[in-house]
Amino acid sequence: MVATVTVSTPYSEPTIVTTLIYASLFCLLNISDYVLNFLCCGLVGQIFIGIAYGSPGAGWLSYQSQTELIDLGYLGLLLLVYEGGLCTDMRMLWRDLYMSALVAAVGITGPIALSFLLCEIAYASKKQAFAAGAALCSTSLGTTLMVLRTSGLASSRLGVLLTNAAMLDDLVGLVMVQLISDQNPGSSHIEKSKIIRPIGVSCAFIVIIPLACILASTLLKTSPPKFEIDWFRSRHGKLFLHLLGLFSLITGASYAGTSNLFAAYLAGTIITWFDSAGTDASRRDPHFSPEATVTNENTALQPAITGASQAIIEDTTTGVDRNVVSRSRDSKRYFSGRDIYAYYLEQPVSRILKPCFFASIGFSIPIRSLFNGAVAWRGLVYAVLMIVGKLMCGLVLIRPGLSFFTALDRHGERTTADIHLRHIQARIATAGPSSTAAVPPRVNAIRPAQPASRNSNEDDHSTGPNTTESTTAVADDTAPRAVEQLKTRSLYPAALLGSAMVARGEIGLLISSIAESNGSFGDADMNAGVSQLFLIVTWAILLCTISGPLVTGVLVQRVKRLQANERSRDTGRANPLGIWGFR
Repeated sequence: MVATVTVSTPYSEPTIVTTLIYASLFCLLNISDYVLNFLCCGLVGQIFIGIAYGSPGAGWLSYQSQTELIDLGYLGLLLLVYEGGLCTDMRMLWRDLYMSALVAAVGITGPIALSFLLCEIAYASKKQAFAAGAALCSTSLGTTLMVLRTSGLASSRLGVLLTNAAMLDDLVGLVMVQLISDQNPGSSHIEKSKIIRPIGVSCAFIVIIPLACILASTLLKTSPPKFEIDWFRSRHGKLFLHLLGLFSLITGASYAGTSNLFAAYLAGTIITWFDSAGTDASRRDPHFSPEATVTNENTALQPAITGASQAIIEDTTTGVDRNVVSRSRDSKRYFSGRDIYAYYLEQPVSRILKPCFFASIGFSIPIRSLFNGAVAWRGLVYAVLMIVGKLMCGLVLIRPGLSFFTALDRHGERTTADIHLRHIQARIATAGPSSTAAVPPRVNAIRPAQPASRNSNEDDHSTGPNTTESTTAVADDTAPRAVEQLKTRSLYPAALLGSAMVARGEIGLLISSIAESNGSFGDADMNAGVSQLFLIVTWAILLCTISGPLVTGVLVQRVKRLQANERSRDTGRANPLGIWGFR
């Protein structure tokens, strides 16, 4: 039988019911996000709306519609992770890489170890308990980045540490997906290539792509191209180049066998690195001034503009002329990756694609089958265990005074401060009293104000050795004060790190669904249609995904109130998070 080929899809007007369903869905998704964002957890409302509209709830959306929204939501997830890469501080990324690996290791081993308690709670086998732990060891990268974005912690040291740890958890989650999907219920054989391939490809991406970027940057700086196309320096050109790089990396990662989310994050960090390295042709232009063009677009254009173009600038009556001026101005302005994302992508992602992603999580939760007595209490107990397993990540930031990492960090901080202050003292001792003006503002700021009624005799004495001694004493006091400013003053950083790692989301649901489909969770229940262990795991994923952002939002609001209170009282403790906090 010959298959029928559809030449075209006829256009048909949707029914008024379909129109109202979609309109109300997107309105409610955005309203819930706005209402709940004061706790930095607007995504929780979007998950519940997805449950209500999808198959688990009222079923107003057809299966095909839910599939399409899942596809749109995944595109939003990729762009959300890409934005996380754009907001990453590269210095913090490399400085705290070892701590990110430690946080990720705790976040993986803790839930898997605690999952073996299911052997006693739910009478599961060790293999089934491991499959459950594999689903709960992951961290929802999209949820984590959304919480960081709404809380303002995305560019902080804690935000970079958290993003890196969640990314490593995502890579391990990808390995778990391969491991679980390749297991047969009656076989214990695991194909090693399925585990080694994602890890090897990810490591290759981490090593090869940065080296290629460094090589390209060096070539551009040493031998700039003979001709340049101005269009590639405009907003549209930068958007084309950024999206080309983003989806090229995603495509390569998909075919190579590693995480698409990892590739999206890597693309964002690469663009950020190029922005900071200044390899763009606009930065090599001797007449280019990023500050002037960014802060004031109404100033005169570069000297290269001809007299005819200048006449066009002065004539503001013609719309066509203004468009020419706008294009000329854009060709002289430098646009970073964050500028391009904010101008073109931020609103579509925030209003359409991101809500689709979190609603699609709700489509996957079998809410009707969860409220069975035997399942509910086991699910609650297991959820508490999984929350504890991720909260242990915060222990990495609670470091005793004698620990190696604390001693290493404090040694670096004090050494840097001491070297800086020795230079100050040497300049003061060499130049004498006239060196007061050379003292940096940080030292001058902590000097006590001198009385205005000092007489000339006191001024004469102030030029003697006592001035040098007092200045040296002030300088000696700067190092401890500088270190005190950097110390973490509370347990809030550890609590924020642990609670932000709690959300499981899309990766956990994916692993548990695969484990259920291939029988890793055991036989299906006759009434529910799925296995009891799958429902217990779903309970844990649901509660973790909801409670994690809620607790994080409450903690963020608490920290912001403390910060505002300390600043208003001028106590010198303006940031309760210390070096991990808001900029």
